[in-house]
Amino acid sequence: MGRLNSFVFVTALLLLTRFGDLYTTYLVTPDLAEETNILVTRLGFGWTDFIISNILLTGIILSGNYYYYFQYRPAKIAGADNIKNYLSMAYFGDKGKFSHLFYKLPTHNQYMQIGHVGYAFPRAVIAMSLLLMTNNLLNLQDGQYSSLLRTYSYASLIKPVVYLSPFIFFLWYGVRREYRSQAHLTV
Repeated sequence: MGRLNSFVFVTALLLLTRFGDLYTTYLVTPDLAEETNILVTRLGFGWTDFIISNILLTGIILSGNYYYYFQYRPAKIAGADNIKNYLSMAYFGDKGKFSHLFYKLPTHNQYMQIGHVGYAFPRAVIAMSLLLMTNNLLNLQDGQYSSLLRTYSYASLIKPVVYLSPFIFFLWYGVRREYRSQAHLTV
């Protein structure tokens, strides 16, 4: 699949899943009383604000997707003998600095990070939207599903893990794919 076809596919899937999430949210809670999104619970967004914020955030995600497909070109990194050194050299210009990714901003090639996030974020949002649509449809079927999850004290701890997991997976998958293609070219 070419770049344009991949871009169109990911974009269409992102738009479809975001619309599906909003639509199923409306079916479950037309007044947003049961919505757990932080924009609604903490900031008091109504439907208009909620839809506008979703359009803006989706636009930002799509711009990252566009950057990945049409602007981003991975830097050629010689001497990276494994994926950790590849990332270390790409982001910090030297081997052995992989752990810096967890507490420092890249100093060597910031555009590479934008490309990696531009690859991972749309896919993670698609996965999360599918999960949220499933949750909403289960709530339509049996309204007790959501309230059951909210009654447990660990539910607030699960959300960040569930939300970050697809992003981490797709980020690692994209970087690994990029590293393997570079390793294949240099061998």
